[in-house]
Amino acid sequence: MTKLIYPQGSWVAIVTPFDAKLEMDLGVMRDLVDFHAANNTSTLLIMGSTGEPTLLTIEERKRIIKEMAAYCKGKIHA
Repeated sequence: MTKLIYPQGSWVAIVTPFDAKLEMDLGVMRDLVDFHAANNTSTLLIMGSTGEPTLLTIEERKRIIKEMAAYCKGKIHA
């Protein structure tokens, strides 16, 4: 059975960072996760309301989900 998570604490929609070549920069995204985890953000909304998901391919979206889910595990809800 799936455990429900009830909203509490601060929930932050983070941007999807891009480098100078307009490639998504997952290293900077990991830095954002670390910053928010260290500053008591309870949940991150990755590819949420900041608008970049419409600019990403399906493959890029899948990569972000896979990599960020693994990186966030045990640190912060995402």
